Amino acid sequence: MKILSGNDACAAVFAGLCVRITGKEAEIVRSDDGGSDLVLIGSDAVNPAVHELIRSGKLETLGIRTGTDDYRLLSLSEGGRRILILAGGRTRADYYAVYDYFERFCGCRWFWDGDRIPERGELPLENIDVTHKFRFRYRGLRYFAHRSLHRFQAEHWSWPEWKTELDYLVKKKFNLFMLRIGHDDLFQKAFPETVGYPPEDRRDPDAIDRSFDDRTVFWGLRERSRLRKKIMDYAKKLDLIHPVDMGPMTHWYSPTPVDFLKKEEPKLLRQTEGYDEKRGAHWDVSDDRNLENYWKLTRTDLKYYDTPDMFHIIGLAERRFGSERDNLQLKLYAYRRFIRKLRSEYPDAPLLIAAWDFMVQWNADEVRRLLEELDPENTILFDYTQDIQYRHNDFLQWGLPHRFPYIFGIFQGVERYTGTAFDFRHTERNFELAQEDPCCKGMIMWPEMAHAHTLLHEYLAKRSSGLPFSLEEFCRDRYGEQAQAMGEVWRMLEKEQAENSFHLTRLIFDDTFNLLAHLAEMYQDHTESAMREEFRRLAEMRPKIGGVYAALAKIAEQTSDRRTIRDIVDLARTHLMSDMLREFADLMTAVWKWRTDGGSKPSADRFVRLTEGLHRLLATDSDYSLGDSLRRLAEVHPLNPASEETLKSNAENSYCRTYITELCLAVYIPEAKFLRDWLKRAKKETREEKKEFLAAAERIRDAFYRHPLSFYQKRAENLPSVLRELDTL
Repeated sequence: MKILSGNDACAAVFAGLCVRITGKEAEIVRSDDGGSDLVLIGSDAVNPAVHELIRSGKLETLGIRTGTDDYRLLSLSEGGRRILILAGGRTRADYYAVYDYFERFCGCRWFWDGDRIPERGELPLENIDVTHKFRFRYRGLRYFAHRSLHRFQAEHWSWPEWKTELDYLVKKKFNLFMLRIGHDDLFQKAFPETVGYPPEDRRDPDAIDRSFDDRTVFWGLRERSRLRKKIMDYAKKLDLIHPVDMGPMTHWYSPTPVDFLKKEEPKLLRQTEGYDEKRGAHWDVSDDRNLENYWKLTRTDLKYYDTPDMFHIIGLAERRFGSERDNLQLKLYAYRRFIRKLRSEYPDAPLLIAAWDFMVQWNADEVRRLLEELDPENTILFDYTQDIQYRHNDFLQWGLPHRFPYIFGIFQGVERYTGTAFDFRHTERNFELAQEDPCCKGMIMWPEMAHAHTLLHEYLAKRSSGLPFSLEEFCRDRYGEQAQAMGEVWRMLEKEQAENSFHLTRLIFDDTFNLLAHLAEMYQDHTESAMREEFRRLAEMRPKIGGVYAALAKIAEQTSDRRTIRDIVDLARTHLMSDMLREFADLMTAVWKWRTDGGSKPSADRFVRLTEGLHRLLATDSDYSLGDSLRRLAEVHPLNPASEETLKSNAENSYCRTYITELCLAVYIPEAKFLRDWLKRAKKETREEKKEFLAAAERIRDAFYRHPLSFYQKRAENLPSVLRELDTL
């Protein structure tokens, strides 16, 4: 078999998969010998052999639109030999064609954590005719700025991991990705006389301790610059779209350097709500110098990293400015200023307007007011409310369908939502509305973490490509012999996962990672009747489901497949948190009953045991270890000596606490034990626990920072054993 391609990289992909599947080499050639079986990659626009087939009348047309993501898989016979054409309307579509061929006709399957490549004697080259055209123009993933666990945080990934990730995007037929992980060294490149590189041998002097605002760079900003350059260059080779950030880009993950503030002294907007220190304040957008300096950052990005294929603006997000009218007028003014600036240099490039601020700081009438000012010919609202179930301010209230171009965006959740909870039925109902809406231009997922929910990745890939999605197909493709058993567990947990998906329920407790702080908050901000209602709803949303841990233990005993094991832990920890929340709700309900109606005092012993069980479960898998994440960072490049403290600060702060082994030992279990011991000594007539809870939480937190991560390293647990223990609790 010979490969004749208009794209050498595509040809190498085909040849590599061929040898993995068949054990036989496929030769990449520059010309057709006229007799060998032949694979032609690329349309007639880039492959002369395909052009010759059309010119000679052996093929009339490929039936794909040039310049689009359309692709064609077609087999022909000629003089006793077989010819396979894999052709796209543009470079990335050539890749889609190659990967789709191996998926459809060779049984390959693509996942973020590894491919399934079956073995067979020969590649099929006959009876193939597939044309694929995409309903959505934009399909992709966004990567965000939080930092804690390697698996979930894109800023931890090295070049080989990023190359794998970008290849994965193409395998899943995505065409867009977004890096929202900070400015990297844009200030240093844009204002070299003003802003220097932060130190690589100590903590960043601008860092804010014990928070996600400690942005000390693990590998140094120059190394991050080199990595970003490699990522962007490879993405261009794959023909992927990366929106360029523009506008007021000052946020917690991209603050203004102190050196810039001191030397440039930009006039800052006066915020009545939002970021409360100068590094996080927006520059006054009415000042032409500020406007030009913000735009200079965008120009610098284009000069060193990006291409002007698409732009992205988040506006004056997460702030309020004065009265309701003043706030709206200023935000509208900012959009006008920056869009006018953009159009003076790039009049036709698509602009994505992020919907984050609309969700949290605007009302529906205000969003509709903005839409009246935007040009639908080159502007798209990048919405991500499609999976949020609390309907008070979303894409329907804004009147997007059939009115203004938008992207169907899935948020999935904030940093701590790394579990498998998701309401697929709710999202699918919204998708059905968007699918036939010509104003819906794409489907993109915007989580605050990566690689958290493999089933959701598959849903996104299938539905954004116009393909059907089913749990059964996913289980068959991912789990092999364990497909039926794993499918049964997914179905057992369907209702629980839907109830626990990220949505605005107005519940304080949707996890127990900030147990004491949230309890203190409740005592301060809620009446007793409101707290009773909180715990009633908390328990109601989490019905008891028996047999989950036992079923997962049985599967874990029968497989060594890494992908299956990973999903077992994901399902188990998500289910365990639901059990913990229900136990906590029942406990607190019993506390109120004891205090008001009498009877015996309840015990928190089981809640402590469940929290200890969470630690044992997480200890079965290095995915959840900060220590392992730090080690992996150190293997790639020398670390800033302050990296461990930064990693702890980025992970432990109240917003980012999640399923982390070290935090279980250092924080979650001690807080659960404090609650247990407090309850043992609590008195019916006492209602002043707030200070006690907050003081205990701070003592526990202090202890975590006193010890190195190595202090919390324990032996790995046996997964089946842990699951069987959980089944008995």
